Amino acid sequence: CEGYSMYGKTDEELTKSKLYILFLLDKVDEPFSNLNITQTFMETDIIEYFPLQQYMFELEKSDFISKKIVERNEFYEITERGKSVLDYFDNRMLGQDRKKIESYLDENLAKFNRYKEIKAEYRKNNETGNSEVTLQLINKGKPFITLNLEVPTAETAKSICASWDEYASDIYGEITSVLTKKRSHEE
Repeated sequence: CEGYSMYGKTDEELTKSKLYILFLLDKVDEPFSNLNITQTFMETDIIEYFPLQQYMFELEKSDFISKKIVERNEFYEITERGKSVLDYFDNRMLGQDRKKIESYLDENLAKFNRYKEIKAEYRKNNETGNSEVTLQLINKGKPFITLNLEVPTAETAKSICASWDEYASDIYGEITSVLTKKRSHEE
């Protein structure tokens, strides 16, 4: 059938879907994770998962969005070319779905930013039997502090991860304070 994509969408629906992706990335105004993009469109019922991934691939290939990988996570942002296309076709986006995106971001952007910025993971080291903990604070897709610790038990690792999730900014401040504190050296 002419005028239909491989997901059974008309050319107009395909164009609108791609415009919604550009609109989302323009609204967040910084690199946004694939997970957050997917969650936004799945929870608002605007674009289904597989077409979304295909559209993002096509938008990247056409240089309307750019992708960077940080710590095995994909982050996307709109390019200048993408902004130009969005400005040109802005009137083609229906108000209802556009408002859904704006409303969803108003309710969830702070949560997305928090989860993007604080990372705490642990895994068992099979050689030593200890748990290895990795803690990070990430800003605009780039880690600005990474701590790697080895602790004796999974329970300790879980406790450290929970503390980091809750108090990462405070802990970072304390580490910075300790490391910049003037010390007297006794000889």
